[in-house]
Amino acid sequence: MHEAVRNWDSGEITVDVAQFRAPLAELQINGEPVELEVDPGFGSVRMLNSSKVRDLKLQPSGIAGGYRIGPITLTSRSSAVAISSENYSGPARVHWFPKTQVSEEADGLISPVIMPYARVRFSLRPFDAQDEVATLPLRGPGTYGVSGGFGIIDLAGKEVQVAFDLHAIDTFVSADLGTLLLKTHGGRFSGISEDRLIRYGVSRPVLQLDLNRPFDFAGIRFDSVLVEVERRGEAALENADPQTIIVTARRDPSDIELRLLVGRDAIKRCAYFQYDNAGGVVSLACSPSEGTG
Repeated sequence: MHEAVRNWDSGEITVDVAQFRAPLAELQINGEPVELEVDPGFGSVRMLNSSKVRDLKLQPSGIAGGYRIGPITLTSRSSAVAISSENYSGPARVHWFPKTQVSEEADGLISPVIMPYARVRFSLRPFDAQDEVATLPLRGPGTYGVSGGFGIIDLAGKEVQVAFDLHAIDTFVSADLGTLLLKTHGGRFSGISEDRLIRYGVSRPVLQLDLNRPFDFAGIRFDSVLVEVERRGEAALENADPQTIIVTARRDPSDIELRLLVGRDAIKRCAYFQYDNAGGVVSLACSPSEGTG
């Protein structure tokens, strides 16, 4: 897989997502046609729906993957396959969760960082002279294509992972990043917790964090974000002072997750965001922000 990445052509693909519909990629797996949703969320993987795996009669290999959402770890199975598309043909690996449909729109998902293009641009509207362009370092494919696939920003000397969700309306941050934002920007929780679908069919309780000082990322300003919180029971949350709500935080530094999943509330300010796989950066062209949330 990594050899295939290094041998990519220097081509470019631009996909139109003006209606916030994820673009679809057509390819063949073991000679069978497959349609995958181009997914700029976390992970650098071809992830199939479990139903498509059964259709393709794939058998799991000894290589598994793990994806963690808060305290929940999902374990994927994988299989070595032959794939072909318009400008790549060769061996690859696909993953799946045994009982999970990862896409309602297609047969599965594919990360832009493992597509056979030097650059993949998600276009939302025409570029405007007032748009500001910002770049972030890009963490490319990880081992066996499970990890990686995100941009990186610095917050108080900590590395924050940034990805995009074309389906989610709101921007979501992990519990650990919520803790860090409270420390660096101050804030107050509002409302009561509610379950939100985060990714791969997993829902988690979240609260809105209203920040005392806006958090700026690539020219986009966040006045509030949704934060994964510790479940304490609805009655307790309704009656508690929002200042006392505790954000889940792990003490082991190696276990800390600082993740920012940018939703449509922020993406809508952008003309495009682009994964420059050849250059190793994520670029965003967005109008000057007046805040989100």
